[in-house]
Amino acid sequence: MAYAEEEFKEIEITFASDLKDGEMRELIVGDGEEDKVLIARYKGTLRCTGNYCSHFNLPLSKSIMVDDKVVCPFHNAAFSILTGEPEQAPALDGLPVFEIFEKDGKFFVKVPQ
Repeated sequence: MAYAEEEFKEIEITFASDLKDGEMRELIVGDGEEDKVLIARYKGTLRCTGNYCSHFNLPLSKSIMVDDKVVCPFHNAAFSILTGEPEQAPALDGLPVFEIFEKDGKFFVKVPQ
């Protein structure tokens, strides 16, 4: 489903330059408890997916990255940081993936309102 441009907001990734390859950190993108995304650096590029495992909706920000996979610390479900697709059970559903872009030397993620 395509969204109109005004249905998105741009959130600055203030820690972008601090994130080393293979590291991940959650980013708050709204006021709700679950309004967080996962920012990861993989092969020098910033990537963004949803922060909650599709298996039990538990946070992925405390997980580890193995190559391009985020592995849930609770039940070992794994997801591609590139596509959000589930790579290992018990997860059956993927994670949302969000666009990251650079503007004036700063990095931003584009998320729905």
